[in-house]
Amino acid sequence: MSRRERFVIHGLLILLVLGMLPNLVGLTTGEAIAAASRWVADLGPAESVTLVDPGGGDDVVLRNREGHAAWGDDAFHRAHAIAFVHISKVLNRLLQAEAMTDERDALREAAEEEDAGFRRRFEAFEREHADITPEDPQAEAVFNRYRELRNE
Repeated sequence: MSRRERFVIHGLLILLVLGMLPNLVGLTTGEAIAAASRWVADLGPAESVTLVDPGGGDDVVLRNREGHAAWGDDAFHRAHAIAFVHISKVLNRLLQAEAMTDERDALREAAEEEDAGFRRRFEAFEREHADITPEDPQAEAVFNRYRELRNE
């Protein structure tokens, strides 16, 4: 290690120690909050929590109304339960209910008809253009028509 390198390294170490010395001795330049007891008292209990809309819309104020989280004065603006639901279990039971049978069957029939129509058009397209190769001059137009048919 050359003399110049030692001079630079020792100089940087001295500056580092001098910079850390106030922290090591306990001298600080500003007030530091390390105890939670100082700011926990400011957090609660609270009468309400205001959720501010940064877009400038209406703010939402959450309050405790009769033991329920409320964001308004009428009964429809209260949450009587807060939970997570595995939606597929609930949705499957709803779809199996007799009240939904007619609607479900009508939707299934409409989807099957649409699918059958698409399959007929696709099979006709395949029969019509079965002999097209990538080298064929019409290939680009046929491929574009195929993409349009596929994106329908």
